[in-house]
Amino acid sequence: FGILYSFVVFMSNAMMTLNIGSYGFLILGLFAGLVDVDAITLSMSEVFSQGGVSEILAWSTIIMAVISNMFFKIITAKIFGSSSFFRKVCPALFIMGLAGIISVVLYFI
Repeated sequence: FGILYSFVVFMSNAMMTLNIGSYGFLILGLFAGLVDVDAITLSMSEVFSQGGVSEILAWSTIIMAVISNMFFKIITAKIFGSSSFFRKVCPALFIMGLAGIISVVLYFI
């Protein structure tokens, strides 16, 4: 966790310093969320509290991390779980991930 958190904080600060823009943070959330959502959540909270990003960008990045984490869990359940487990878990995770995608898309429309 510590290594991932350090990497995410480094990337967040680099993006803030280089003024990369909102899509850079969303992509960072997408990749960081594959493994763990805590690191990007703490990092975006810190960057937001320093005034580096807006509130909307902070929560959008966190939602992107949660979405990618849910889809990673769906894939993991398919690969390592039984078919019964996958059938039970997949619909709930898919619906939650889809709701997150819809909320981010609706914001940017």
